[in-house]
Amino acid sequence: MLLELADRKYVEALAAASDGEATRVFEDLAGEVASARIKGLRTGNGGPTGQLKFANLREFCTKLLFEIFARDVADSSVHKWCPEWWKHPEAWVRLEAVWRAFERMTRDGGTGVGLWLIQHADPQMAKLFDPEGTFKYCDGVRGHEYSGTAIPPLPHRDPPEELKNLFRTGEVDEPPSQPSGATGGAEHTAAQGAQATDEASDEVEDS
Repeated sequence: MLLELADRKYVEALAAASDGEATRVFEDLAGEVASARIKGLRTGNGGPTGQLKFANLREFCTKLLFEIFARDVADSSVHKWCPEWWKHPEAWVRLEAVWRAFERMTRDGGTGVGLWLIQHADPQMAKLFDPEGTFKYCDGVRGHEYSGTAIPPLPHRDPPEELKNLFRTGEVDEPPSQPSGATGGAEHTAAQGAQATDEASDEVEDS
């Protein structure tokens, strides 16, 4: 239930991030989580937040992730960062993935934290720190796109009409049927190989 709420709020916040509304949405989400926690205390079941170590993405980042991955990001050409990371859709998605993985992988202790670092946190943060990544024109001190230059979305052109079936929602096209007697590529190659082997064996026997 809580993750469904986070999904909905995440999408809304992502759409509003360029207008500076992401912080407000974070606050709203924190308020809703707090209300759910109070309700859980009243009912005695702990509420939905009993399963989460952090109430929302901002709390996870500021209280754990940004402490673990502390770097010198002032005028750095090695580690790029943006203090307003929530204005970058890629950063938001990657950090959301890191948070969700942490909550799931550290429930039972053991080696969960180590696997989380290796499989999720390390590769995702490396992508965000990349000098050619989403924070290329940002700086840890001077701020978000301080030079006035922004990275535009990837170029996109609408597909031709004959490819429209590739973009239908909720349907999967069946692979084209082979004509009667026709053999697929891999099967055809295997059949040719078997035939060649038989012919070679016949030649050896004849000799």
